[in-house]
Amino acid sequence: MTASSRLPALERIATAAAQLALQACQAPDGFSARAKQAQDFVSEIDERVEQLIREQLALAFPGEAVFGEEQGGELAECCWIIDPIDGTANFLRGVPLWAVSIGYVAQGQPEAGVVALPALGLMVAAQRGHGLHVNGEPCQRQARFGEVKLASLGDSHPQAEDVMRAYRQMREAGWVVEIYRSTATAMALAAIGRLDGHVQPQVKTWDMAGALPLCLEAGLTVRHGPLLTAGDSHVAVGTADLMASLSGC
Repeated sequence: MTASSRLPALERIATAAAQLALQACQAPDGFSARAKQAQDFVSEIDERVEQLIREQLALAFPGEAVFGEEQGGELAECCWIIDPIDGTANFLRGVPLWAVSIGYVAQGQPEAGVVALPALGLMVAAQRGHGLHVNGEPCQRQARFGEVKLASLGDSHPQAEDVMRAYRQMREAGWVVEIYRSTATAMALAAIGRLDGHVQPQVKTWDMAGALPLCLEAGLTVRHGPLLTAGDSHVAVGTADLMASLSGC
């Protein structure tokens, strides 16, 4: 299947996954969750959403490699990378800053992706060379009130020196720095112009894979580390002004 024909199916799959997650989040009976490590949680909804995405990808793109945060898989040169709920801590506490993220990597590079923000009523999708889409419609990045300098920082390792350095650099250059605890959410908001960018010196591939094509098609400057790794990578996306304020990030 060609890259130009991936996006409609990807948006349909993300819509179904987002509906499942949102309905579960709002269900009166609740659901179970457990800690994978300190302040890193997984819920039964993460697992159900990832399974739904895997099943739908297998139907739409049979035989293609899939790697997910919860179930693992194959990180091949061409593969799908899933984060069923990015921002699980927010999801569990009822904070609306969480996302369903699905990315397609071709020859190790971001090719297509979608980030659904169900609690915000947004779905942002893109494929390389085919533009940005918001809620299924073509869209250009629009930044209102550009004099308001607003960016976000990923704090996966809050004591790490490189995270503190990025925070210092952005603050000294005049940016207000938000910490949303959801990489895909922040990157999607940057792609559509709600933020000037997102910086995360230490990040997992599933957190950024779905959002990288959005930022590229939005015209942002994009720096990222390897995608085909289950270990730590890095990402920084933003306007030229924001990126110029950073060194070593």
